[in-house]
Amino acid sequence: MTFIAKAHRLSAELHWSTATEVHNYGFGIERRTVDSWLASNPPSSHDWKEIGFELGAGTSNAPRQYHFLDRDLKPGRYAYRLRQIDNDGTVNYYGDVEIEIGLAPRAFVLEQNYPNPFNSESRVDFTLPADGRAIVLVYNAIGQEIKTIYDAEVMGGRLYQVVFDGSNLPSGTYFYRLVFESKDGRGSARQDLTKRMILVK
Repeated sequence: MTFIAKAHRLSAELHWSTATEVHNYGFGIERRTVDSWLASNPPSSHDWKEIGFELGAGTSNAPRQYHFLDRDLKPGRYAYRLRQIDNDGTVNYYGDVEIEIGLAPRAFVLEQNYPNPFNSESRVDFTLPADGRAIVLVYNAIGQEIKTIYDAEVMGGRLYQVVFDGSNLPSGTYFYRLVFESKDGRGSARQDLTKRMILVK
């Protein structure tokens, strides 16, 4: 059996294949947190947790391909393995493959929110050039600050995502602003970027 894990933004793509299968009931997909890049979000457990299941082919002499997508992960390092279960309850483990989720260029980038226009919720992605503090603020059309949707210590070269909930706001044009303060031991530097989003109800 081959088992491969690939990182794609904040998701993990898992692929595995079998040449033959004998009394194979299926595969439990398991994940554990190896490390977290965010001090404010440490791993809750180092134990393996089942996150999905794929039904096996029973008994087959033909090659089989399997796929699983683990979405919306926090930036960090994760390990994956397969818990293969036979029809009689026999269990075998495969894998223990580690990947890093959320790697990104060391650049100060604020992406356009998605979806836009949006109804109720929209996602904002950003990356930072160095370690420091990031704040994401939302303003109404006349420039009044209405909400802080992110405020935390960050690491450069990581992809961050935050969800803006506008369900209690009226339709209209809003602006979101990313403020970044980097700290290099010789002081701090401040940068900011602003983009527009449209709420439609």
